[in-house]
Amino acid sequence: MAVTLTSTGSLSPVRGEVRGQLAQWGRSDLAEDCLLVVSELVGNAFDHGRAPVRLSLVLRGHGGDQVLRIQVTDLGPGFDTELVKARCVV
Repeated sequence: MAVTLTSTGSLSPVRGEVRGQLAQWGRSDLAEDCLLVVSELVGNAFDHGRAPVRLSLVLRGHGGDQVLRIQVTDLGPGFDTELVKARCVV
């Protein structure tokens, strides 16, 4: 599943799409946690990045060995990951 959002107002319908996709995959049990993560990541992308924001969900694996990947990207300049690591270590 992949969607592009142009404003935070478009997040509400996307929540329904996320819920529907998880149901199609038979993983409705992940809906509440997934929606929380999606809302936080998309909100951060709009607050600190630049629109449009792209959200993708990918479910890999089978049975009890599945991994759900939630990815959010925006057009912002990004940040220096080494600086963030250094701050976490201090």
